[in-house]
Amino acid sequence: MEQGFFQQFLTIIASAVVAITLFRRVQLPPILAYLGVGVLLGPYTLGIVANDDNIHLLSELGVVFLLFMLGLEFSLPRMIAMRRTVFGLGSLQVISTAVIIIAVAWFSGLPFSSSLVIAGALALSSTAIVTRELIRRNEINADHGRLSVGVLIFQDLAAVFFLIVVPTLSGEQQALDTQSLVLMLLQGSALLVALLVFGRTVLPMLFNEVAKSRSDELFVLTTLVAARRRPG
Repeated sequence: MEQGFFQQFLTIIASAVVAITLFRRVQLPPILAYLGVGVLLGPYTLGIVANDDNIHLLSELGVVFLLFMLGLEFSLPRMIAMRRTVFGLGSLQVISTAVIIIAVAWFSGLPFSSSLVIAGALALSSTAIVTRELIRRNEINADHGRLSVGVLIFQDLAAVFFLIVVPTLSGEQQALDTQSLVLMLLQGSALLVALLVFGRTVLPMLFNEVAKSRSDELFVLTTLVAARRRPG
């Protein structure tokens, strides 16, 4: 019998509580419990939680709150001060890892387009998960924590590049269309600049007005609206 959204939600929460308790007993981080519960209950294993729009929305809200919380730990001046780590160590990690993966996949007989997609998936890691774990362990300001954050920031920038390139490889297209690629990169860069300008000018004024209201509900709703993304 297929469960409704509320029953699925309760199943996720109850399973997460049990999993976190067990993982704590063996000194494992809670994030592994969350991932394990997601894999176990997902539609491709036990199938207790369906792969529907409501579950997708719930997961997106969770990511929004997590990224907002992580954003409170950083500032633009701090990231600028880390530019050598970001563009030095970060670029070295992403480029070297991607080149090795592309070479291995290509020599294994895969086309270059498939090799590039695989490299883009494996050369990057989750900023939200890694940073959250560093904060939990109070290691975000340690030397290895700062290096990790610098690499993660560059990985986020590289993810934008991969997200722009991958659609040009879809369908029957086997080679990169240089004109389309350049156009998409320009559009992505323009959007990034627009978001930076918006974030530096409009959002501070908006949140300042919201803060004056001293309403927690309004602050949360404004955060969700500001962090929401377009579907599709």
